[in-house]
Amino acid sequence: MQRVSAIRRSRAAAAVLLTIAVALAPATSAVAVTASFWRMDSFAAAEEGHVDGTGILHDGRIVLSSEFERIDADGAQYAWAGESVRGGDVVVVAGTPGRVLLLGDGGTVELLSMETSDFTAMAVSNSGDIYVGTAPGGEVYVVTTDGESRLFFETGEGYVWSMAYSEEHGLLVGTGDEAKVYAIDESGSGTVIYESNDSSVSALASVGDRVLAGTSIDGMLLDITPGSALRVLSDTSFEEISGVARGADGTVYFAATTVSLEDVLDESNGFGSGFGDGAVFRLTPTGSAIELWHSADAPVTSLGLSHDGSVLAGTGSGGLVYSMVPDGGADLLARLDGEEVLSIRGTDDIIIAVGAPGGVYRMGSGLAESGEYESEVFDARSH
Repeated sequence: MQRVSAIRRSRAAAAVLLTIAVALAPATSAVAVTASFWRMDSFAAAEEGHVDGTGILHDGRIVLSSEFERIDADGAQYAWAGESVRGGDVVVVAGTPGRVLLLGDGGTVELLSMETSDFTAMAVSNSGDIYVGTAPGGEVYVVTTDGESRLFFETGEGYVWSMAYSEEHGLLVGTGDEAKVYAIDESGSGTVIYESNDSSVSALASVGDRVLAGTSIDGMLLDITPGSALRVLSDTSFEEISGVARGADGTVYFAATTVSLEDVLDESNGFGSGFGDGAVFRLTPTGSAIELWHSADAPVTSLGLSHDGSVLAGTGSGGLVYSMVPDGGADLLARLDGEEVLSIRGTDDIIIAVGAPGGVYRMGSGLAESGEYESEVFDARSH
């Protein structure tokens, strides 16, 4: 198969025109039949089909996708987050029950397990220490790749929903049922740097020397940098901020959804049915938020960056990964084996964690060796 040079709009991509001709009649009939033709020339039409090693550009063209290598997550129902560590191994927080796994060429090593809680959040320090937060429990543990672990901090809250590491401010921990953010130093001493009546701090990010937080249920993006006045960066019409990412040029992007992650994970919703919606935004230097893409039938549950700096978004239904187009819209990169895309982390080594069932993917900088696209079923009638 001829390789496609890239899946981005700004680089060359080969299009596939799908034309189906059907002539059906009973073997014993002499009745003539007429060929039927369908042409799909829009993103919405093409998106109804099934992609495997292929992607769909925002203008409807079908191309080879980026490489997505699946890494075994040892039967977990959810892989909450994963990050590449030493030698290309991947640390994953998974559940239920909660486990911290080291995935590598040598197989799967369990670094920490807990029967009563999931590890729903993770951050890695500059020195390589792995911090994980529990839900329920509201505790933070520090883990090494050698399998040593210890209780690091107790928030006193019911859940840890988000974590980030800041070189300047230390470990940042966001909680629920009461929304608080703790800044914790290397000794395990923590200070509350933000609290509100909101349900939880659903997203945290270290952006240079700034600390950004996203909330649920009010769906606000905040600047909560210690030593500075609290600033509301965006007060959205959505229920929850589900991800924050910073581009190489310092631009801040964030994702928001109309349903909380708790609702997304509620199995009574019916996986794959399409519920809720979401959007990806870019903050401007003047402080306004520009919507880059709207997901009409699935919540946006994760946000990250690709190797070339493009913004990636994962959905909470269908396991879809999209790449934002600079002037609006999105390309569909992949449909992963898992309903919810729960985390997209890293820039050089991009690790994507999914749930229901749990799984981990490494996104490569090259293209898939081959790919298939299966269109939706058409009604081919005889005449």
